[in-house]
Amino acid sequence: MERAYECTGKSPSEADFLELHATGTAAGDPAEANWVGEQFKRDREILVGSVKGNIGHLEITSFPASLCKYRMTFQTGIIPPNVNLKTPNPAIRWDQYRLRPVTEPTPITSRSSDGHALVSITSSGIG
Repeated sequence: MERAYECTGKSPSEADFLELHATGTAAGDPAEANWVGEQFKRDREILVGSVKGNIGHLEITSFPASLCKYRMTFQTGIIPPNVNLKTPNPAIRWDQYRLRPVTEPTPITSRSSDGHALVSITSSGIG
């Protein structure tokens, strides 16, 4: 992820939304979210989500599903909510890293200098 930002000339602090892999496991979700929180340290909150809550875990095809989600988000201007999220995992340091799960349809806004919304996607797959 660091290399991707270096190649674009952008800073992780410019990201407007984080699409997490979010395996739904007690250990996996905090490990991913807290690692991402360290990478995206910021003085403002950042929205986070995962397509898995909307359509399930698609294993190796979860990354393309996330891409489709964000294609639709950019078309509509609305980030879909994380459905069925009732209680955020207490092992994730939500407040420390200013991570906020999207729990209702939310307009995507840009805070980058070029006016384009910046989304980061994490994904794990086979191989």
